[in-house]
Amino acid sequence: MKTWLMKKKVVIASVIALLMAASAVTVVASNSVSRRELSAITRKLLSGWDIRDRRGGRHLSQGRSYYFSTTLFRGSDYLIVGAGDRSVRDLDIELYDENWNSIDDDNDSDSTPVVQVRPRWTGTFYVVVRMYRGRGYSNVAVCYR
Repeated sequence: MKTWLMKKKVVIASVIALLMAASAVTVVASNSVSRRELSAITRKLLSGWDIRDRRGGRHLSQGRSYYFSTTLFRGSDYLIVGAGDRSVRDLDIELYDENWNSIDDDNDSDSTPVVQVRPRWTGTFYVVVRMYRGRGYSNVAVCYR
């Protein structure tokens, strides 16, 4: 993984942990707050990136997953960033093309998965969010530049 991407993951995880520890309002308490927090964190930490799509407030038990489709455009850079609440131990993101061929994934053992991609074509892609370990709420943002 690129060094700057690893540093961003560490900072994202730290900021999310601080937000949850310092506030009585957590991702579990309010889906709209968690989406706003994810948006603010993403904008501050990933300057130069904009949010194209986001999904939030999905509660997952261990071993469960959900997916959503999004359009990605040829030649643009994308970061797909996830965050889980404090009871999430390991959240993973997998990216598939329109034929469900695997494009990339982040299966690190953390609650802040990040996938980076620059598609060679414009089309529909599928983002799979999987709770590998733990349970709780997850949020995902598709960022571009």
